[in-house]
Parts: sequence; structure tokens; C-alpha cells
Amino acid sequence: MHSLLLAAACVMLPTHLALHHINPARAAPPRMGLFDSLREAAREVTVQHILVSKQADALEIYDALLAEGGTSEAVSKVASERSLCGSARKRPDAKLAQLRGKPGELRFRRGSMDPEFQRAAFEAAPGTLVAPFRSQSGWHVMLVNE
Repeated sequence: MHSLLLAAACVMLPTHLALHHINPARAAPPRMGLFDSLREAAREVTVQHILVSKQADALEIYDALLAEGGTSEAVSKVASERSLCGSARKRPDAKLAQLRGKPGELRFRRGSMDPEFQRAAFEAAPGTLVAPFRSQSGWHVMLVNE
């Protein structure tokens, strides 16, 4: 009986059990390494968002923000005036850390937010003003800061 030495596993297998034919077209795509998986799980994103109850309001806000260049300052102003989310009450000079930051600002990791909100935040590049989308909470307009 012939044997095949598998160096990676340091195991001797009879040749009739060895994998002789691997079709690259059917092989599984390379998986993300453990380090990459851990880094992605730990990655945080910082966004500013405006939460409203109606799609029409979200579209109006989005168009107005685009006209103003979609800046963080413009989002802060609209968030403090119109957002239904408690994060709209944040201020850079707040004494409590939870209230410190830009109006509408949230920082979070994957798995801690509504799936639609999370998808929009993690799929957009920093500096992107994300078009209105709906979550369980309502309609959002989001600026991805980092």
C-alpha cells in the first residue's frame, strides 16, 4: 500500500484516501484570515444621522444637505433642529461623555445597531452622505465621518 505524506498536518494517509483531483473552479473562495476577521469585528464607524418619521422629510433633508455640500456642520445643524434621535442633542462642550460630540453623532461596531443602519454605515466610504433609507426606527439621512 502506498502512502502520501501531508506536510501541513504531518499525517500519513493511504493514497486511496488522498485528494488527487481538486478542481480549482469548484474550490471554495479564500476565507478571511483570523486576524482580518478580528480586525473587522473590532472596526468602529462614526456617523452623523438625522432620524425622521416620513420618507418625504428624509428626501427633503437629503436634497438640502446635498445643496449645502453635505458637510458635517450642515448635518449638525439639521440634526439639532429636526432629528427625532436623542443623539441630536449632543454638543462638543457637554459635561457628560454620552452627550459630547456633534449633533446626531454615533460611534459603533458591527452587531450593535439595526441591520439597515449598520449596513449603510459600514458600506459607505468616509465622507459619504448616504441617501435616505429606512430602519426599524424610521427614515435616516446619514453622513459617514470615519
